[in-house]
Amino acid sequence: MHIALSDAQALVTAFRRNYDLPADLAFSHVDQSLFPLAVVPIDEVEPFERAPGLPGIVAARANAILLEIFEKKPLYPVNVYEQTASLAARRFKLYHGFHRYYISLAIGFSHIPVAINPTGTENAL
Repeated sequence: MHIALSDAQALVTAFRRNYDLPADLAFSHVDQSLFPLAVVPIDEVEPFERAPGLPGIVAARANAILLEIFEKKPLYPVNVYEQTASLAARRFKLYHGFHRYYISLAIGFSHIPVAINPTGTENAL
């Protein structure tokens, strides 16, 4: 997680040299999904770790997301499922939306739009 976040922070810092990012709670999002939608505190979402050998933050993808946030274009919410284990530190587990999650953290958003998969891990990608 720390490498992905530091990579995202570096890209956000470079982007801010030329653009003013909004001071919103979260990025604008589309209001349609197969799953229930919510905007939740970002610290309630546990990220996933990419497998060794897979790329972390891809600059082209991250910069495209940053430009859409700057232009206030609605993005798709990240996909999560609710963690039911009593030992889970966070309420939700991210399973799709790696770049949107880390870019949101790096910008300093306090919340993130989520689509909550009601079937849990059995139906996660």
